[in-house]
Amino acid sequence: MGASAALTLSGCGSSSGNGPPKGGLLLDGGSTGGSSGATSAGGSTSVGGSGGATSSSSSPIGKSCLVDSDCLAGLTCVTTASDALGGGGPPGGFCSLDCSAEDSCAQYDQGSICLQTSDTAAYCFESCTIGSSDANKCHARSDMACNQPLDSTGAPASGPGYCSPTCRGDFDCKGRKCDLSSGLCVDTTAGTGKLPIGSKCTPGATVDQCTGACIQFLGVDGGSTLPICTGVCSLGQLGCDQDPNSTAAPDSACDIPVTDTATTGDSGFCAQLCDCDSQCRFPGFICQTLPSAAVSALGRSGQCTPATDSTGAALPHIATCPTGTPVADSGPPPTPEADAAADAAADAGKKKK
Repeated sequence: MGASAALTLSGCGSSSGNGPPKGGLLLDGGSTGGSSGATSAGGSTSVGGSGGATSSSSSPIGKSCLVDSDCLAGLTCVTTASDALGGGGPPGGFCSLDCSAEDSCAQYDQGSICLQTSDTAAYCFESCTIGSSDANKCHARSDMACNQPLDSTGAPASGPGYCSPTCRGDFDCKGRKCDLSSGLCVDTTAGTGKLPIGSKCTPGATVDQCTGACIQFLGVDGGSTLPICTGVCSLGQLGCDQDPNSTAAPDSACDIPVTDTATTGDSGFCAQLCDCDSQCRFPGFICQTLPSAAVSALGRSGQCTPATDSTGAALPHIATCPTGTPVADSGPPPTPEADAAADAAADAGKKKK
């Protein structure tokens, strides 16, 4: 789709504990070396070990499934209905193996990696290369994205990425909800009815304000941060809880790469779409003109971005709205903190009476 102006991750997290991670915690495999790695003080994480090669779409790990019999003998189907992946299930299900006790991923795919998904569970994931143009990356699944795992310090681990479940919307979740903060299918989403994609949000808020999550991006000056409501998605897919079969013009799309080298099939973030500057929800953002191919594909003229690039040059934008074009949401839902304050004030008033 279109290229984002200057939005890159600041390295800061989301406003809630379950916001979009940069990647799962790497336990084993996927390293550039073959020797065993050091174990952390807690004994639960280690980098290195088996693996090193990148998996291909022929890997039995990562294949979509409904039941165990859809998978190679010895693997299990982690279903959409499960909560095996840290409180949610993968859209479309995927064939995997519990590797929490020992790394047994390599016997099914030498390039696969073992990732910790909760305090007590770990599963085998298909590996991939961020930035590669492989059309069969992550089994060419529209509900997966190539992401980068983390080491025991929370920094991106060396070696290949992994195929991360990334739901595009509720339609991927078979009766459950798509959680844009994690890419997993869940029973309820904390952000329902909250601030939409592209809104300014408050990092560290005690209650999630956003439909997805509040993520801090670097400003064009490289120092300031821009806290924006967004969600995880797969580049090349519309994603962002927008129905690709709808005749209505989408409000947002997957158009912010996680890394400079990311390409189609890699993990990204949702950006607000627009047809003129006044539609952009984030203060001071402009409606940057999209390439003609993206305009044809999306039915929208631009994407909301900072007004200048990293050199300070003004970006081409659409200043004037066509007649009848709605402006940005004039009354977004109040923040949870404001709601709580209003409730407290109302209670105090009742007590005085």
